[in-house]
Amino acid sequence: MSRSLQIILAAALCLGAAARACARELSLAEALRLAERNSPRLRAARLQTQAAHEAVGVAEAGYAPAVSLDAADSWGFPGSSGALGLGGLVGSPYRSGAAAGLVARDVLFDFGRTYYGVKTAEDAEKLRREGVEIDRYAVDQDILRTFYECARYRSEHEVWNGLHDETELVAKEVVRYVDTGQRSVVDRYLAQAQVEEARTNRNYFKSRMDSTVARLALLIGSADKDLTCPALPDPQTAVPLSTAAAVNPYIRRAQDEVELAHSLMNGAKTDYLPKIVGVASVGTMQRARLVDRNDYSGGLGISVPLFDGLGTVRRVGRARAELDAKTEELSAVRLETDEADARYDEIIDASKARLEHLEHEQKLAEEGFRVAKNRYFKFQGTLVDLRDALRNMGRIETDMSDTRAKYLEAAGGKALLNGAWAAGADR
Repeated sequence: MSRSLQIILAAALCLGAAARACARELSLAEALRLAERNSPRLRAARLQTQAAHEAVGVAEAGYAPAVSLDAADSWGFPGSSGALGLGGLVGSPYRSGAAAGLVARDVLFDFGRTYYGVKTAEDAEKLRREGVEIDRYAVDQDILRTFYECARYRSEHEVWNGLHDETELVAKEVVRYVDTGQRSVVDRYLAQAQVEEARTNRNYFKSRMDSTVARLALLIGSADKDLTCPALPDPQTAVPLSTAAAVNPYIRRAQDEVELAHSLMNGAKTDYLPKIVGVASVGTMQRARLVDRNDYSGGLGISVPLFDGLGTVRRVGRARAELDAKTEELSAVRLETDEADARYDEIIDASKARLEHLEHEQKLAEEGFRVAKNRYFKFQGTLVDLRDALRNMGRIETDMSDTRAKYLEAAGGKALLNGAWAAGADR
């Protein structure tokens, strides 16, 4: 940036300093952390993860026996109370009168049914965690776009604020020349029109900046009315995102879906296998009939599935087809991620090239403005030349701000796509 434009922007910053004295400038890293902390979507996703974790405990309960305390009394025809569904001594057809007891039932060996039930629940919990990361990615992307949009509007506002001040200085000199008869009265109107054009752009970008700051505050869940965003940083400034051991969240989720499909298929196959069940009870009863009375009972049994109407075959076939589908979806997600990566690289490379050319244009525009201004005040040039030089400076500066914003947003978006997160954020 040339010395003359630095002076213009410095003057604009000084004029706006009082208005922003109490405003707190929000950094990108802080905005990302606050949004992740206050997002209702992320809070809901974390609660769903907690529910998935409890489901693992439910599955693990299959390793423990089920124990119940049963009590019953019956009357009328003996042994006809089996519909109560009670087991052990209380449910015995040889019981008569009131009875109470403890009943323990356990699947001693189920050939992997409980194991794969737990494995499936654990994979589902892991998948739900990746769902949190997907939601986090969506929240971070929204913040990234809004933040750099706000920063772009602030940069453009400051440019046009400086140009407005410059046009006002020129307009004052033009009025003086017109009043002394050294310049045409037409120059007065041209100068005022240029001041109004600069003021329009300045106020427009100020309004867009204010509304974007309000939207940013809404996204981060802040009620602070004195927030502001910084101007666009230098494109070479590193985006404040941590990329240590980062992996694309969509790829991680697709990989977890494949693992879950594996577990579901293996779990479905266990229905071909037998299971060994044990039951034991202890208790007391009022009377026993037909047999000698005992205060305990036990049993051991095996159940071998022979035919269930091909239900197990169909369930295994369905699980295998879902596994194949999830494997193909993983390949599709990798392809989509590579394509999105390539699009970001395209924007980054194109923005870099454009910025290089714009910097050259900027130097020419500043030199052109300086020459046009000197020529006008030496009565060697026209106000139209000076007006076009100012407009050209404004166009180039606005274009540079747009290009820098696209570059920074693409760089941040690429980092988030590949699993980066806000530095210092809770993980």
